[in-house]
Amino acid sequence: ILGTDLRMAAEIHALEAGEPPERARQLAEASMSESSTVLLGAFNQMYENLSSRTHAYWDAAHRLKSEIAVRKRAEADLADRLRELSCLSEMAGVMENRRLGLPKALAEIVGLLPNAWASPVGVGLQCPAGNFFSWAEQPAEPRAQVALTVDGSAYGYLAVYPLNTPPADTPPLPATQDVAL
Repeated sequence: ILGTDLRMAAEIHALEAGEPPERARQLAEASMSESSTVLLGAFNQMYENLSSRTHAYWDAAHRLKSEIAVRKRAEADLADRLRELSCLSEMAGVMENRRLGLPKALAEIVGLLPNAWASPVGVGLQCPAGNFFSWAEQPAEPRAQVALTVDGSAYGYLAVYPLNTPPADTPPLPATQDVAL
């Protein structure tokens, strides 16, 4: 572009000096020395390289941003699974402790279960041994409720209550199902 502009400027100067158009074009082309042609060619090549590298940079930055988002989602999912596994491990430890009676073991499990959820929840257990809650006051409606069976007999209900409105992207709690102990 710069070479074309310089040639056109030289041609306009020749026209202004009174040269006919054909002669002005010849003079303009002659004024473009070989060295300036080489210099302009190098400049144009550098501009094309810079443009190409900038485009490659933006493509790489976009791919990297996408990969970072995928990694963050995977890390969040992994943290959720780790939280759930930790809770299950602690629950297994409570159930293996034979010195605890069933009501005490269930009360401890009720205290452990809220740690398995990403959003704040409370867990309540209603059974013949008593009512156990992981918070001070029971909210009105449970988000999920399961029937507990101990040694083949109905024992009570375990319910999960939201303690505040969960974020919009929080997945729903599992559907109601029976749990056998």
